[in-house]
Amino acid sequence: MADSTSTSSSGSPGSPVGGSTTLVIVAVVVAIAAVVLVNVYIELVRRQSQPDTIAVYRLDQKVRQGDQINDKLVRAYQVDARFSDAFGNSLDEVEVQNNIRDRKRFTRGAERGQVVTFDMLHQTQSQREEYEPREGFRDVALTVDSNDLPTLFEGMSVDVSAPFMIQGRTEWLAVIEGVKVKNIGDPARTEGEDGPVSRYKKVVLELTPEQALALVNIKGLATGDFVLFRRNPADRGTPLIQQQGLNPVLLDLIQKGGGGSGGGGGGAGG
Repeated sequence: MADSTSTSSSGSPGSPVGGSTTLVIVAVVVAIAAVVLVNVYIELVRRQSQPDTIAVYRLDQKVRQGDQINDKLVRAYQVDARFSDAFGNSLDEVEVQNNIRDRKRFTRGAERGQVVTFDMLHQTQSQREEYEPREGFRDVALTVDSNDLPTLFEGMSVDVSAPFMIQGRTEWLAVIEGVKVKNIGDPARTEGEDGPVSRYKKVVLELTPEQALALVNIKGLATGDFVLFRRNPADRGTPLIQQQGLNPVLLDLIQKGGGGSGGGGGGAGG
């Protein structure tokens, strides 16, 4: 009797207990296969939904710092989507169009063919610090005529002259000599005979606080735009202004309140 009970409880291959175990194993295998097939299907759908190429924008011509981005400066190129990680910092079509709409300007120069990236149109912290005045100095903007000196770059050394009314007649005087151009403001690119030409309306000079304040007063006395003369920074042998700094003749005019009897010293700046 005991032997019969023992055999019944352990089950045999053909018993109901053995069949249930087989069904459970089959169900697990089917479930795993279903998960694998679903994942394969999702991956296939994902790959089919992704484009084979992506649009990468490159410069169609050389740009300078301050140039305004527009449709003529950039062109879209199709690149294999598998290499998208290599262009992670580049701007897509929406971003490019937004920058054109917002009239963004290039924060640095770049050569033709370079990929248009975020940092070309947005200043980094280091770039902002670079354009801040040095301690003890002030940035002053002057309105100038770029037709007189079309080729001008930041860092160049210039002399500054302007027309003034002296004893009832217009006379050109040197304002200050041997100062570096820190920044070129309001640049615009126009078509010239030999291709695109950059024009500008303002330059920024870095001066001492006293010079900056005096120059503001001098701007009020000038009867026309300032004119720049490019010079070799090592040339200190032929100054029109004997003392360094602003022309003392103009400083004397400021003290006298306008176009008085000043003249002579400081020369015609040309």
